[in-house]
Amino acid sequence: SRSERCVSLPKVQIKLDSADDLREYGFVGFRTTVQLREEDCMSIPSDSGAWVVLREWTTPPKFMPKSSAGIWRRQSPTVSPEELAAKWVEDACVLYIGHAPGPGVRNRLQQRIKRFIRFGTGKAVAHWSGRYIWQLSGAAALRFAWYPCDKRDSDPLVNRMFKAFDERYGTLPFANLEMEEQEFEE
Repeated sequence: SRSERCVSLPKVQIKLDSADDLREYGFVGFRTTVQLREEDCMSIPSDSGAWVVLREWTTPPKFMPKSSAGIWRRQSPTVSPEELAAKWVEDACVLYIGHAPGPGVRNRLQQRIKRFIRFGTGKAVAHWSGRYIWQLSGAAALRFAWYPCDKRDSDPLVNRMFKAFDERYGTLPFANLEMEEQEFEE
């Protein structure tokens, strides 16, 4: 498992078409929601970096009528199955791109992913971003992969990921409702 900080990003273009593409680029983890919940996310390093939620099967998605995510600030995370279907990105395995920019503990990989999963299990946790994940049937089998690196590399990495996804699919990933522009542009 990669827990040391990366020195610099690979010079190659990132591809987001498969778990193998992400592994080749340097992403690690690939743990399911259930595995991470059972281990309390202890396999995830407490570094800055980027992370993704992956769906590795290609059958059409099934959307639950109600989200498993928690109510946050009196807002329900549930949206209509029609809204979810309209946002679905055909053939994409990356469903969500997350960023753990640091420096505070809540903004590092382990805590960002842990809070995201806790939110998905119904806890009132501040991780509204990515909430569409928790209305997917089979969310417990989705995989999380991460790329630990310094803040100076995490911003351009996340920008690269959004750009690569948009170039390939012409939109944002399913559960990213807006692009989080990072401070550093490449």
